[in-house]
Amino acid sequence: DGKFTGSFYYFLGVTVTAALYPTSCATLGICQLAIADPTASFFGRATRHVYWSRIENGLGGLGRNKGLLGFIGGALACVPMNYRLLSKAQFAVLP
Repeated sequence: DGKFTGSFYYFLGVTVTAALYPTSCATLGICQLAIADPTASFFGRATRHVYWSRIENGLGGLGRNKGLLGFIGGALACVPMNYRLLSKAQFAVLP
């Protein structure tokens, strides 16, 4: 069919993030991807019968046949992790 699989985009996202950002930022982003992606997939598959949340043709050709409820499920999975990691982070104080 000539289309890439999801694992190609996953690998591309991890590679670009690791190359462009500092280690601490890239690690947080990759951890979020590792948690949010399978969670969004689970919620998306579990709610695929909820037709009002489906995005049939995608936004500009991206994300065809995805669901808003899957996105929300993936986002909510990251909130506790972000809260815990960012509340424990030691940020440098600028003079």
